[in-house]
Amino acid sequence: MGTFKGYGGYVGIYPYRELGVGATALQIGRLVEQLLAKSGPTGVHIRDHSSYEASAADDRTRATCEWAAPAGLTTSSSAKRFLQGGIETQDKSKSRLVYRYEYDPSIRSLVQVEPGERVRKSAGAEALGEQIRRMLWL
Repeated sequence: MGTFKGYGGYVGIYPYRELGVGATALQIGRLVEQLLAKSGPTGVHIRDHSSYEASAADDRTRATCEWAAPAGLTTSSSAKRFLQGGIETQDKSKSRLVYRYEYDPSIRSLVQVEPGERVRKSAGAEALGEQIRRMLWL
C-alpha cells in the first residue's frame, strides 16, 4: 500500500507478486520484506495515479493482475478466492503487526478479525513468513 498527495487514504501500489502453494516461510518472508520496502509515500499526486501505475507495472505485475483480478471480481468473490491479511510496519518500530481479514457480508467489506500478532524485525524473514502462514492458516 502507498499514499498519494491530495488523497487521505492508502491505495494499493505496484509491484504485485505471487508465490506458489509450496512456498516456504523464508520465501514468503523475503517477498513480503521486498514489497514492504516499496510501500509508503509515493510522492505522486492522486490525479497522476493512472500514469504512476502504468510506469510502475512490470510484466510480473501485469500477469498477476490478469490472473488474480478478472473483470467483475467483487469484494465477496475475491474473499472466497483468496486469503487476505495485512502487515503494518513503521520505520522506527522494532516489530511488524501481522493480521488476517475475513469478509463480513453484513457490511459487504473485509474486516480485521483478530488483533494480530507482532513479529520482531530482528527475528528475520523466516519468522515473518511463519507468522503470515499462521495468521492465514496455511
